[in-house]
Amino acid sequence: TEIYTLSLHGALPIFDADGGTGDGGIRAGCADTDACRPSAADMAGFDTLEVEVTQLCPNPGVNELSDNCGAWDYLAWLSVAPLPGDAGAPDAGDGGVVAPANIEMARFITSYHRETHWVVDATPMLAELASGGTRHFHWEFAPPWNVQPTATTVSLRFSNQKKGYLPAQKTFLFSGGTFDDQYNVGRTPVQVPIPANAKRVELWAIITGHGGDAITNCAEFCDHQHVFTVGASTYTKDFPMAATQTGCIADTANMMTPNQGGTWWYGRGGWCPGAPVVPYVVDVTKAAPPGQTVTVSYQGLRGGNTPPAADAGGTGNIDMVSYLVVYE
Repeated sequence: TEIYTLSLHGALPIFDADGGTGDGGIRAGCADTDACRPSAADMAGFDTLEVEVTQLCPNPGVNELSDNCGAWDYLAWLSVAPLPGDAGAPDAGDGGVVAPANIEMARFITSYHRETHWVVDATPMLAELASGGTRHFHWEFAPPWNVQPTATTVSLRFSNQKKGYLPAQKTFLFSGGTFDDQYNVGRTPVQVPIPANAKRVELWAIITGHGGDAITNCAEFCDHQHVFTVGASTYTKDFPMAATQTGCIADTANMMTPNQGGTWWYGRGGWCPGAPVVPYVVDVTKAAPPGQTVTVSYQGLRGGNTPPAADAGGTGNIDMVSYLVVYE
């Protein structure tokens, strides 16, 4: 395994009126860095990519559950800037093209007042990094209006697990959006050509629900369903642990840090505080035969139906990236 550590501490000191630091440590919400990876030839020898993240409290001599550690469960993610010349997305407003956004590689949820350590598989992103050389990475773990005290180390772990195939092509499928009665409107099926030498095809998605109306707190605290159709086969990801009283306790098996502050134990719609978001991965090779073009469609449901219209209390949203990944 070759490990490349990104220096993403993002130190932004906060000073009191007397010139001292407010919490004895650092505060930040995001950090950027350029990192040089192996050459393209070396990258071709890796069939597995893992993202390892360690978040530490700034002051090791102070109790984690004090203000020494970040207090809130925020979305955190590692992304990589697109390569120069990458095609952007069509702009439905004026017919132009929007510049490509950063490409999300892995997603996590910060903890309530605790240090964390995670390792999550991001193997499909080998297709994005295959060219080797220097790329620009972005780590974000708190909103700008409430930065968090933390010290973060992010590592990319490349290895060869002798799988016999590696990701050669990834096609973006669908994103999320406001989870209301308009959620599925305008979702055009995606046509994906499958190379004749494909050995494996995977559906790969990162899905989490956040926010909610005043009554059900959906999509954070409800079981939403995500239905992908690949060719003639249908695959559904749901979250029955959402809204359960202790659903996140079982997530300790997924590297979630237990005994946090806050309401860490309640089940959520696709995530738990202080844990990585495990991608939804399905082998769809039989539904996407080599040498053919496969049609992929998607819809998000609640209780098996179109999500209801937003009420006076608003509604939640689905944060999703999804790909069809071809391995050769």
